[in-house]
Amino acid sequence: MIKITPKINAAVGATRDRMYIRRFEKGKTGDTAEFYNKLVEKSGKSSNNIKEMFRNWKLAYKDNLRYQNLVEELNFPFKKK
Repeated sequence: MIKITPKINAAVGATRDRMYIRRFEKGKTGDTAEFYNKLVEKSGKSSNNIKEMFRNWKLAYKDNLRYQNLVEELNFPFKKK
């Protein structure tokens, strides 16, 4: 059985990460650079090149999917059978 929910959540998370990076670089957020720097380490800086944008989004997607799988693993022992 294919689980689609973690993949959708990972895609939404990747899109939000990329939107946050773009907004931070334009100066539209009042946050500190700590969170921004961690996101840039994982998925790269903002770009106007379509190939780089897709590559960076894919890196963010993979990282979010890894996180979704980790949460699933941690919650598995607590599920009722």
